Amino acid sequence: MIKAMLARGMANKDIQFYFNRQDRPVNSGRITGIRKGVYGNSRSIPTASGADLDGFLAVFKSPDLSGVATPLGPKSPLDPSIIAAFFKRDTNGIHRLIDGESDTRECKLGFGEAMSFLALPTAVTWATLEKT
Repeated sequence: MIKAMLARGMANKDIQFYFNRQDRPVNSGRITGIRKGVYGNSRSIPTASGADLDGFLAVFKSPDLSGVATPLGPKSPLDPSIIAAFFKRDTNGIHRLIDGESDTRECKLGFGEAMSFLALPTAVTWATLEKT
């Protein structure tokens, strides 16, 4: 396919889009090596037909990402993903604490956007208490 794409005049960076994966990078140098017939056995591999290339391009679907890039290092206790990990949605669509309420944690039904200014000091206090 790469040879057919090259024959069609596609740029290396455009060809890379179809073949790069996290576990299998195809860099521009490899594509140039295929173009010149010096990469591996690329000289002996036949070029796909224009029809085969058209078929490949027509059904190509970019793969789903296998993960989300996150910054390295510990996350803040206020990170939405950390806070969300403590909740689950029940069959009625209501968010509940996963391990239930206790004398140190509770979930308020009426705690909505209007009261969200209280979440920051509460979360900071919670994070501080958890560390001590």
